[in-house]
Amino acid sequence: MVSEISNIETIIKMILKVDPKTIIDIGSGFGKYGILVREAILSDRTLKGELSPKNDIIIDCVENCSYFYNLPFHQAIYDHHFHEDIRKLELGNYDLALMIDIIEHFEKEEAKELLKKMKKTMKNILVCTPKKVVFYKEHFYGSEGSLHYSQFFPEDFYEAFPEAIDCSTEKSYIFLL
Repeated sequence: MVSEISNIETIIKMILKVDPKTIIDIGSGFGKYGILVREAILSDRTLKGELSPKNDIIIDCVENCSYFYNLPFHQAIYDHHFHEDIRKLELGNYDLALMIDIIEHFEKEEAKELLKKMKKTMKNILVCTPKKVVFYKEHFYGSEGSLHYSQFFPEDFYEAFPEAIDCSTEKSYIFLL
């Protein structure tokens, strides 16, 4: 449904460590991370001495809920838009894929397979999922809004990605794969 606002600082710090030039925001929702990531990277460059940083960052999104992608500001936030289910897309190479509060919308084994498939073309995947998933019984944001199907735990990430970096917070599991 929505991502935990208290995770923003941790997520942005992890993104800056990766220093990506190409990003895909999967399940972009309102576009919060699209705008925050672009601003954080450009600000970080300024702090490092680039007083006129160039905007050479590509931030694409995958969002199949029309409520979100029809918002007037959504088109301006991202460079390219994919309005399909991530399971149906063959994405190109990206330095970073963001999956912020998305994988709980899949059956656990399906999510693990999706992450393994994505890791073949993505240098890094940043996954965030609630520690206590609420299993809603109604759709939010229209009929395309996904329900929650799975609760993930650290062992789910380490099992598939032994090199995973845990940067979890009090409320969410956050892993860099």
